[in-house]
Amino acid sequence: MPCHSHVRSGKVNASVMIAIAFAFILLFAAYVFYLSGRPDVAKKPSGDDTVPKPTVVESAKTLPDGWVNIGGVARPKSDVQVGPRSEGVSSVSETLPQGFSKALSPDTNPQVRSVHDALQDRSKPSRFSSFAPAERFDLAEYKKDPSKYLGSIEPSRVFAPAEPGEGVPVLRASGKRYHRVTQGESVRLSVEAEPNAAVTFFSENLGVFSSQLTSETVQADEKGIATAVFTADGGTVDAVKILAASPMASGQVSFLVNVKLPN
Repeated sequence: MPCHSHVRSGKVNASVMIAIAFAFILLFAAYVFYLSGRPDVAKKPSGDDTVPKPTVVESAKTLPDGWVNIGGVARPKSDVQVGPRSEGVSSVSETLPQGFSKALSPDTNPQVRSVHDALQDRSKPSRFSSFAPAERFDLAEYKKDPSKYLGSIEPSRVFAPAEPGEGVPVLRASGKRYHRVTQGESVRLSVEAEPNAAVTFFSENLGVFSSQLTSETVQADEKGIATAVFTADGGTVDAVKILAASPMASGQVSFLVNVKLPN
């Protein structure tokens, strides 16, 4: 004769299984009901079920106003523009991705030409790489003809200031060392050295000086103030560290320019 507890246990197990099955049916019915109300999965109407193909442009002349040809497909300009141009911001900031600089003509200025020529024969790597040591500074030659030194550029000049010693001035900042700008804006960076001294500025994080390069050598005025104009062009964003040094003064001056994107 079977034990009553075994019979009771069997009835309980059967009830549990029935309850689980019933709950599963309710959940499945609710899911089907939910899907039936969604437009993205609703049944397509009868007729042509083919997916519309993008408009292929055979000639740029057929483009309507405000449209552009992207890979042979006509698209509104608003689809490919990064964002509205902010007033006073250079268009460079709209076309260059972060970490890129615009291409330059070799005839932009003498400093750009010096870099271009060095790249052609690779004879002077110090003109296009901050890792190559700068050429030795000749004070007598500089005083005889400053334009020769000022007309070329070597980023690593900022790592070769004059040795400290008696009678050697110390390079000092003239004005603010910390700046906040919006991409496309410019800021003036100044240091105090010897009158008519050569001073090199070097940006470690892109941006351009008046030379249109990330480095520039300028001549101090009669009071010893050397100034470089730094522009946070397109592709430059966040913290930009800039160094300044002179072969006619000891030490370095560091600047920090924080660049934010235009709204």
